[in-house]
Amino acid sequence: MPGATGANYRQAAPPAPPVAVPARPTPPPAVRLERIVAVPATGNQVEGKVVLNDNSPRANVRLLFVSAEKQGPREAATADNNGRFNLTLASGNWLVYLTGADGKPVFHSKIDVSSNDTRPFVLVTR
Repeated sequence: MPGATGANYRQAAPPAPPVAVPARPTPPPAVRLERIVAVPATGNQVEGKVVLNDNSPRANVRLLFVSAEKQGPREAATADNNGRFNLTLASGNWLVYLTGADGKPVFHSKIDVSSNDTRPFVLVTR
């Protein structure tokens, strides 16, 4: 081949990969304000402290609150290292049980929870 040189010999460039077109994000669904509901709180914040006879805190004691109404709900709480507890209870009368030395609940007292009463409860144990 006369006149053929290496300079005239070029390899074809590989084809460019196809460009991916990003998918359009799906718009969020329309908000229908008539379907939004605000539910009021259904309980009262109850806080208190569990102490021994000498007024020192009883730490990590388990409390059980049982509604005094027939077939009522039960709520549990655990006191912190300072004997303090905090939970939400419905208005009404509640039976309070503390965990005994054997790990079983022992009746302590009956309390009345109302939406107007914000005083903390002090539970004295032996």
